[in-house]
Amino acid sequence: MQARVLVVVSIVALALLGGALWMLQQSSATNQATDQLVVYCAAGIRAPLEDTVAAYEKYWQEKHGRPIRIEVEYGGSGTLLSKLKVAERGDLFLAGDDSYIQLGREQGLIDEELKLASMKPVIAVAQNRLASLQPQSVQEIRDMEGPIIRFSKPLYQNLKAIKLFLFQRMYRAPSVVIERKRVTEMLNGLFPLFLNDPSKMPEHWFTAAEAAGDETGRARVVLDYVAGMTDRFAIQEAQRLLG
Repeated sequence: MQARVLVVVSIVALALLGGALWMLQQSSATNQATDQLVVYCAAGIRAPLEDTVAAYEKYWQEKHGRPIRIEVEYGGSGTLLSKLKVAERGDLFLAGDDSYIQLGREQGLIDEELKLASMKPVIAVAQNRLASLQPQSVQEIRDMEGPIIRFSKPLYQNLKAIKLFLFQRMYRAPSVVIERKRVTEMLNGLFPLFLNDPSKMPEHWFTAAEAAGDETGRARVVLDYVAGMTDRFAIQEAQRLLG
């Protein structure tokens, strides 16, 4: 497969992916010889994507009597673009926002863009308060005294008690503060180490860092790699590389 991909602008509704996969399957981008799709997906929408992929694989099996393999790579959108450029293979790119789609077009990585959904800000309102005050414009809402959206008093008191408990027993517990300081020092050592010598990262991360083009792009790749570490792995790497 070539590295020119179909892009879906997707931030909230991943039910749309089924439609995108179906449309992709009808297009020339699909590798029909192997019934395989390669998908690059922003990490923030991993959970709904996994459910959608499972449902689509079941649909495909029932419809065609044979399996389809959907290979999904998760990560930061910038890192995924770098991987796409290096791998020169891919069918579908689910980006975190429009800026990465534009960047992909500029790099010649995107063949077709399919806008199936987008995210827009909305204002939620407290119906009871607005009904009593009956504002006639947005400005009148802005001029209201006190918050418009708020918890009920019983719920607010419960939340205060929970927050106090968590701050005292978890977030700011002495043992946690000590461990946070230790881990922070580890991360402050790992990031510049990988930035100055990307070869110390796994091969595909090293390749993505080398392909980033400039120091800012390389820093983004390193940041995505470090941010994706589990606590245990970060500690192991710090002990191995920093001593």
